[in-house]
Amino acid sequence: MSEEQEKFNEEIEDPTREAHWGKIWFFTYLQMLTIYGFILIFNGAYLLTTLFSLCLICLGVIGVTAGAHRLWAHRSYEANTSLKVFLMLCQTLVGQGCIYDWVKYHRLHHKCFGTNQDPFNPSKGFFYSHFMCLTQKTTAEQEEIANNIDMSDLENDSVVMFQKKYYKILYMLLVIILPLYIPMAYWNETVVRAGTVAGWMRYGIILHFSWLIHSATTILGLKKGERYPLDTNLVFIINKTYWLQYHYLAPWDYQTSEYGNYGNDYISAFIRVCAALELATDLRTIDGHGVRDALYNSFETKKDISQCLSEVELSIPKDHYLRPQKFYYNY
Repeated sequence: MSEEQEKFNEEIEDPTREAHWGKIWFFTYLQMLTIYGFILIFNGAYLLTTLFSLCLICLGVIGVTAGAHRLWAHRSYEANTSLKVFLMLCQTLVGQGCIYDWVKYHRLHHKCFGTNQDPFNPSKGFFYSHFMCLTQKTTAEQEEIANNIDMSDLENDSVVMFQKKYYKILYMLLVIILPLYIPMAYWNETVVRAGTVAGWMRYGIILHFSWLIHSATTILGLKKGERYPLDTNLVFIINKTYWLQYHYLAPWDYQTSEYGNYGNDYISAFIRVCAALELATDLRTIDGHGVRDALYNSFETKKDISQCLSEVELSIPKDHYLRPQKFYYNY
């Protein structure tokens, strides 16, 4: 935990967050309809409806991971306007709010990670960081910190600001009308099955994938007392698959998966394909040798490990995505 994060814990007691009853009821019914959607898959829904729902889920995951998380929240690569528009539309499919707000609270999560001011605080357990935190309103202190986070990069991004301005319209079109209309219009699906499977079930599943971005640390991270506990950096030399330890020290690495692996997930592959097509540029990453050098520099200079990792981030060729390989340090 950094000095700034320790300061948040010392100065501010664990805040009592007010329940957001609208969200509580909405998420409760959403989970019930998601289960009903699974039942309909095996009881009357067309196969095309299920496949269409899976396509929308995959697009939504791309939007929230490659888009909101890796591109806009952490600037792990740059994208041209065409790719930004595609990712913006995919992120809208998730139905979790506009990119601007998503990034603001994710940056707050990183700034106050594991402290009382972290809105998704994983130290309170998986259920809290995955679901319970979403049914509570943020505190005045959390809002104050969030409003002081630098968002100038997004404010200068015309695609992000367009979505922010017209989010309600885009939400109606992509989250509600599109999943309902296409199954009914093109293969005569019933309104109930289209609305439940491609609508509610798809919505529920995709939200769980998005929520895992903040809660996966509780199931993928090492715990104190294990072989490589949280208070040691040796784990980064050995294997970069420990998502909690690596991502929160080097959030700018585009190859770090939201779901626990490194470099071999389909989102990283998607970004590499976009780079090969010249839709994405300036992919930021580091190889195993660079991680080793950063640890050595941190030990020698007493600098923060995050700073040392940033200093050696360009330790592999910029065109590495054209030469597939695993960037691990092998012993």
